[in-house]
Parts: sequence; C-alpha cells; structure tokens
Amino acid sequence: MIGIGSPDIQAKQPYIEASELNANDVQVTLIMQGLQAPSRGFCGLIKPGCSGNFHSDSFNTTSASIRQQLGNGLLKVELGEYSLNVLCELTNPNYTYEYTVRQFPSKIIPTFCTFKVSFCAWNVFLIKSLINILM
Repeated sequence: MIGIGSPDIQAKQPYIEASELNANDVQVTLIMQGLQAPSRGFCGLIKPGCSGNFHSDSFNTTSASIRQQLGNGLLKVELGEYSLNVLCELTNPNYTYEYTVRQFPSKIIPTFCTFKVSFCAWNVFLIKSLINILM
C-alpha cells in the first residue's frame, strides 16, 4: 500500500490494454482516471500531452527510466529488459496508481522504447530485442 499524504489512500490498478503493432513493436496503454497531461504551448493553445524516450545511466542498455511531471502529479517509470514498474502519484484527485510487470514474454530494449502521455492515459511503445525477432 502506497499513500500520498494520508495513510487512507491506497494504490489503485490502472486499466491496461496491450497490442502487438508488428513483429518488433508492442504498445501498452495504462488508463488512469484523473491523470492530467502536462500543458504545452502558450496559454494552453496546444493540446496537453508529452512524449519522449526512456533514459538510462551512461551506457546501460538493460534498464531505463522516466520521471515526468504531469498536470496534476508525477509519473515515475522503470523499464527493464523483461520488466516494467509504473508509479503515478496524482494530487487532484488524490490517487496513486501502481502497476508492475515482472516478466515480459519477450526481451525488450529499454533504451529504444518511447512513451506518450495524453488525457487519462499513458502509452509505452516497447521495442523487442533483435534476438527475439530472429527466433
């Protein structure tokens, strides 16, 4: 149980969708009610949202992470070759979402993966390891 500010607040499970886009790419979407994408542009003229790459320390290719400020909280994600850990702490509403994949069916390349944040959703685009593709 993880709480924000109060021991009464429990971690929630997001709604999850996964789809294989092609032989190399898998898209995983986590729907989290209340998640507000960060604002972009002058006076919010551009639709809220953000996207980017996972980052690793120096030349480490076996794990990568992101730490993304949201419109109403913070998203922290750790991605390994076979695992995914997501922690999303929202302030309004006061929700904490937590999701873990301990073992993907195929090895991925964390430093090649990307993410996108939009209204109530976080998408991760996983790139499978070339070794898995050739098998």
